[in-house]
Amino acid sequence: MVVILITGFNYNITKYLHLGSKTRFKSRWNQGIFISAYLLSSIVWLTQLFHENTLSSFVYVLFQFLFLGLYTQVSFNDPGRVQGPRLSISEIVEEHLSKGQDITLLDPPASITTLCLVCKIKKPIRSKHCKESGYCIGRFDHYCTWTANAVGYKNHHKFVSVVLLAILNHSCFLYYSSHYYFLQNHYELLELEWVFPGGSHSLVFVLMVFHFLNILWQSAILFDQLRIILTNLTRNEAINVRRYPYLQYITPEKDIYFYNPFDRGYKENIKEFLREVNWSLVFTVPPKKWEEERKNLHKLIQKAPPTSDIQIKIY
Repeated sequence: MVVILITGFNYNITKYLHLGSKTRFKSRWNQGIFISAYLLSSIVWLTQLFHENTLSSFVYVLFQFLFLGLYTQVSFNDPGRVQGPRLSISEIVEEHLSKGQDITLLDPPASITTLCLVCKIKKPIRSKHCKESGYCIGRFDHYCTWTANAVGYKNHHKFVSVVLLAILNHSCFLYYSSHYYFLQNHYELLELEWVFPGGSHSLVFVLMVFHFLNILWQSAILFDQLRIILTNLTRNEAINVRRYPYLQYITPEKDIYFYNPFDRGYKENIKEFLREVNWSLVFTVPPKKWEEERKNLHKLIQKAPPTSDIQIKIY
């Protein structure tokens, strides 16, 4: 009943406010289900699984409040919308033709990476137009149906924190439920009353399965996010590397290799990620250090073993 009421409420509010595209509209259902399960788990914890250990209970409540606060920010705050003067189509075409750039949609360097024909603005490097949100987002990572919002340079670090806190909350709930049943001997091993519908403990069992499954897929997301953070990439760039010329190096033989001009080592990459760099104002790859490395890249390709990252041939 709680799930139906909250999901329906969220759906109708979204419909009334006309929030975004159909994908974003549908994602509000996912958000409603998630919030319902979150509240239901909290109620079950307070009424059945509350631990007498004051410290562990305090830690669980602290995780809950931190998660709820960050989740609200990631879900409703600006992910990094690109603001700029709107240009007419003729102005965009004239500007790029004057620079000898091809404006056709078949030419990714001109159409995908430098301008947005929907927002009619110049696109910063690493940005992307999010069709679910309806605008361009700086350092776009992905659109998350779990939070019903895009992930960009303004909320990426908060999104990763939300995923980590979610995993910790799921783990805490599993710990409390396991402690309640297995350590406190609240059921017989051969008694299945608490598993099947109608049993006094069936709700707790369903929530245990729910939290366990969430740990699995959210851990996969966290691992993937940490991997791209350490290399200073975004999920969008990792998937669409063929579409972005700044991630490519063309050899004299016309072979195209993956090249990441933003990777400055794990330590610097983490610092940049946590600093929340305003990527909505960056339109070109920083020229100094990366340009020097790019000049010597062909020699490195010739010497590097086939298994190295630098030998990843795109096409």
